[in-house]
Amino acid sequence: MIMISEIVQRNMVLNQLCTNKLISQKYIDAISKVPREKLLPELFMSVAYSDNHLQIAEQVYQASPLLFAKILLALDLKPSEKVLEIGSGAGINSIILAHIVAHIDSLSSNAHYIHKANRFLHKNNITNCHFITSVDLDNKYDVIIVNGYVECEVIEKLSRFLEPNGKMVVFNIMPNQKQVLDYLPLCEMNIVVKSYLNFSTQFIERINIFPVERVNI
Repeated sequence: MIMISEIVQRNMVLNQLCTNKLISQKYIDAISKVPREKLLPELFMSVAYSDNHLQIAEQVYQASPLLFAKILLALDLKPSEKVLEIGSGAGINSIILAHIVAHIDSLSSNAHYIHKANRFLHKNNITNCHFITSVDLDNKYDVIIVNGYVECEVIEKLSRFLEPNGKMVVFNIMPNQKQVLDYLPLCEMNIVVKSYLNFSTQFIERINIFPVERVNI
């Protein structure tokens, strides 16, 4: 018997993601393996698959499925890559990434959601995803995903964790949006690429997004 949540999830994947040209089967398969409603608070179960960012605690957000799809599409992740995620939200995207890449460290400050996500990992025998509260200074990553807008100095700090030729998704708040407090500000989604000598930036699109979770960087 097919559960209602499975029908909703399948429709979300096909309608939202395929319509927006997220056509890679590896991404569709990975997203389909993680039931969002199992990781979100009960209050948000009815909107688990809506195309809205969800504020699930103070300065803790779960990005919309469509935004995460755009991040995946921009990065073109490889199975061998090691990923650092800044701001775990409910852990949904972290666990999806575990089905795509070799290893994912997800930085969070919210003990409740870390505990809930770890229970899901254990129950589903997922061993390559780790929720952390600080980053080892010796660790290097092929990809860093920053879930939310940050200041330039934070991006500079994070860049030290990138491998040569590594990539980082960042959201830079637009200058005229800095005083906006009553709605999610407009930001530029960029891919920062690290070479041996310098960094280059590729603009992806402008999007309204939330501030990154307060974490220990």
